[in-house]
Amino acid sequence: MDVYVVLTIVSILIMLSYLLDLIAHKINVPSVMLLLATGIGIRQVGDYFNWQVFNFDTIIPILGTMGLILIVFEGALDLEISRKKIKLTAWAFISALCILIFTNIVLAYIFQLITIESFYKCMINALPFSVISSAIAIPSVTKLKEESKEFIIFESSFSDILGIILFNFLISNSHLQFNSFLKLGADMVLLIILAGVCSVILVFILSRLKHKIKFFLIIAILIFVFSIGKVFHLSTLLIILVFGLLLKNIHKFNFGYFNKYVKYSNYHSDFKRMQQISYESAFLLKTFFFLIFGYIIDINAVFQKEIFINGGLIFLGIVFCRVVFLWLFGGGKIFPEVFISPRGLITVLLYFLIPAEIKLPEVNMAILMFVILSTNITMILGILGSGRKPKVEEMD
Repeated sequence: MDVYVVLTIVSILIMLSYLLDLIAHKINVPSVMLLLATGIGIRQVGDYFNWQVFNFDTIIPILGTMGLILIVFEGALDLEISRKKIKLTAWAFISALCILIFTNIVLAYIFQLITIESFYKCMINALPFSVISSAIAIPSVTKLKEESKEFIIFESSFSDILGIILFNFLISNSHLQFNSFLKLGADMVLLIILAGVCSVILVFILSRLKHKIKFFLIIAILIFVFSIGKVFHLSTLLIILVFGLLLKNIHKFNFGYFNKYVKYSNYHSDFKRMQQISYESAFLLKTFFFLIFGYIIDINAVFQKEIFINGGLIFLGIVFCRVVFLWLFGGGKIFPEVFISPRGLITVLLYFLIPAEIKLPEVNMAILMFVILSTNITMILGILGSGRKPKVEEMD
């Protein structure tokens, strides 16, 4: 394809994405739904005119991973931390961990019922469906009450991080033993220490950079650290979260060496610029991720009876686990949080990372699409029903 044709298509898609974002803001629907619909529409038009179908299987994981990094970073840059929020943060972590494990077990039983495969295989295939998508949850809750908004940001970010940790753990341990859990605990301690140290080093580097180009260098370092962590089966997404929190709340740290070597006079202007760059970079990546994902979906398969039944069982399992946990341990306050459990970018990303020899043929792209649509529609209805409109100025 001619290079100018490619550039024209890319620029049109970015402008279209911006227009869809404006429309989504007006009609109070997450723009991811419009992007998915647009991708599906492009595929239908292409099939009608017999256009060549492109294979994006290798691009989707790359876009998804980079988008995930920037989304978590973007969410962390908006979070203020304080002693008053320690309880909220702890509750968000417990909720993310317990609901993730509970949902994974329930969905694994459902998958075993559908496929009659081993429980181990079913757990791995069920895991992508068990993780809340921060890519969709974070931008969609910005007009909720402050406590609910911060709970969802922390919970969805923790869910992404814990989901990747559990995914790597299951892939690496086909036979679960006591030593496996000891190693997991040791890796978690190492990861927390690593996150703190790396975050301080990154802020120090930022404070010492005098070159005009500095923010994309920091983002490149974040992607590099995340990739290195993947090699060692560590969820270095935690480093991105901690680094973003440290940047946002650096003014709250006030002691000798930190003030001397890390804080600097231009910090606030640099922070605003980095925040803007992270927003726009995430916008660009999510644009192409969701358009391409919509394009590769066979929409006709989604409307098959079998997909409706199996996808419906998965959706009910997700809702059941969230309702039960929040009702039992949420202190009576479960609305609108109970509805905000969308599946999206992280679900697709982990689905593509499942090894071919473990992936269940019954758990296909059509079911993936069904679950993403059903959980997102539920989230929209839940937020609207709470009396506050979801803010969708930024892409979901």
